[in-house]
Amino acid sequence: MRQAVDNDAVPYATTLDSAVARSALGRLPRPALARLLERGVRLDAKARTVLYREGDRPIFGVLVQGTLRVYATADDGREFTIFWAHPGDVIGPDLIVGGPVDLCAQAVSDVTFHVFPMELVTSLARADTVVAWVLLEQISQRVRQAVGFIRMLAFMDLRERIAQRLVEIAFHQPAGTALVAALTQRELADLVGSPRTSVARVLADLRAEGVIRTVPRGIEIVRAERLVPVPRVPVA
Repeated sequence: MRQAVDNDAVPYATTLDSAVARSALGRLPRPALARLLERGVRLDAKARTVLYREGDRPIFGVLVQGTLRVYATADDGREFTIFWAHPGDVIGPDLIVGGPVDLCAQAVSDVTFHVFPMELVTSLARADTVVAWVLLEQISQRVRQAVGFIRMLAFMDLRERIAQRLVEIAFHQPAGTALVAALTQRELADLVGSPRTSVARVLADLRAEGVIRTVPRGIEIVRAERLVPVPRVPVA
């Protein structure tokens, strides 16, 4: 999962600084942020790599490039995406005190994630109330994001429900293979709770847009990024 990449078009330090500046970490006191950056480690992962699984040791870091999905799994293997992470998103502030949670994180595209030692983050938060407050704000934002995502799932339109299911099913395929959701239109209609004719119309639109195509094994996702919710830009 870890890979050294030396031929970046843009120096990694510049890309990292940009991601940190967009993130909650950019509000940390300079000495604390400098210590984190000094101890941080770059982690590169290919698309469909699972960065952590349920019960793994807590991880804390900032997403520098790519997209992650954070999801829960059921006993029967079904998955439910809790939220999507984009560059500048901080992962793990909610794990500082509570420890591991029953969630997994998987790379949707090739990603770069900068990981910081959890013990250092804990130490800084205990020693500096400003650090603790910034992390608390980030946790509060994550709670609001989760609530918003639950509302979206409860009230999302058919196209969004179909996109959600296709991504969840297709990402079971091994890395390096085509993203194929192995199911029929009828099975997909049952999963999203809609008539097959309505599902067929949405799939036809997605095919016309070049997002998916029909293959013998099911539905292949050609442009996964078009099925991932786009982060909203906060209103100033």
